[in-house]
Amino acid sequence: MKVSVLFFGSLIDATGGKREIQLNDMQDMDSVKNNLLKQFPQLENYTFRIALNQKILDENHDLIDNDVIALLPPFAGG
Repeated sequence: MKVSVLFFGSLIDATGGKREIQLNDMQDMDSVKNNLLKQFPQLENYTFRIALNQKILDENHDLIDNDVIALLPPFAGG
């Protein structure tokens, strides 16, 4: 199973400039988050929300092939 992970805003700095990566064999959101923190330990220093297929999640969720995950830093509107 392959999923795409998108990074936005200041989180791009934490990934060394990467805006998107592909991950394989991820079963759920917790496994994705753990994998990302191993790959990019700097993410620990950032606050962000996680969206799955354009819906913000507050808890673990199972994944299916070709899901799109986005890490979103805090944002403000006005």
